[in-house]
Amino acid sequence: MAALTELGLLSKQALCELVTECSYFLVHPSLWVRQAVVGFISTAARTLSLLDVQCKIMPHLALYMKYPLIQIDRPELLLDSLVSPIPRYVYDSVVTFSDIDVLLDILKERNSIRDCVNTGKVPTTEFYRETGTNLKKLFLRLEANGMNESIEEYFLKMGHHLKKINKHRANADARHNKQLEGKIEINSSTKSHVFNLAESQKRRFYDQ
Repeated sequence: MAALTELGLLSKQALCELVTECSYFLVHPSLWVRQAVVGFISTAARTLSLLDVQCKIMPHLALYMKYPLIQIDRPELLLDSLVSPIPRYVYDSVVTFSDIDVLLDILKERNSIRDCVNTGKVPTTEFYRETGTNLKKLFLRLEANGMNESIEEYFLKMGHHLKKINKHRANADARHNKQLEGKIEINSSTKSHVFNLAESQKRRFYDQ
């Protein structure tokens, strides 16, 4: 994306939308991911006018920065201004959780309750739900490993991306398990076939 930006192949609207979507990963646990996002944002800042940067880009970056920065076109300064990333264990535990939709809903409810308390309002009972044992244990582990209110907000911002990653990992794990079982799955738009290689080998052995 940085190369496309430098070549001027992206419109201003598309560029601003991409920066917004990428900004969620400024707190990703991987340094490589953060560096890639910072590089793209800095390239975009050099392409856009100062007014566009301050009005359309900076509001989306403020949540992830320790202090305001004018020269976001310099990647080393932008990277240094970022808040601490999400701990790796916390990120992996959330993105691999089996029912991530329920998890994100609970994070949203917790955030709503905090907003009510901070504004002096009493949370209504509709915010509360019964959480299962697995979720209670998960939250205890996450909080013990550094999850706080800010990190919960980061997860809510990148929620739709987390769902896509979770689905991709689940599909990849399912394909891997079928390979271990000696099966090849062939999918098409109309039919799905599963060939059990282990069974075919058994039949071939007994036929000899």
